[in-house]
Amino acid sequence: MSSIEKDSALARSSAGQFQLISAAYESGDEEKIEMALYRVVAVRRMLRSGFLDLIENESDD
Repeated sequence: MSSIEKDSALARSSAGQFQLISAAYESGDEEKIEMALYRVVAVRRMLRSGFLDLIENESDD
């Protein structure tokens, strides 16, 4: 699975987002927590703006 596909799957899965953030908090590592939060926010924004769909359509061609 490509990184685009992983980002798309994460953006569309509330459970996946929760799991990523939960695992980061369980680790207690501030950097992991920050990166998990950033990734969730980033993929949600890309999905909402239509950017993920644009990238997926480009990779299909």
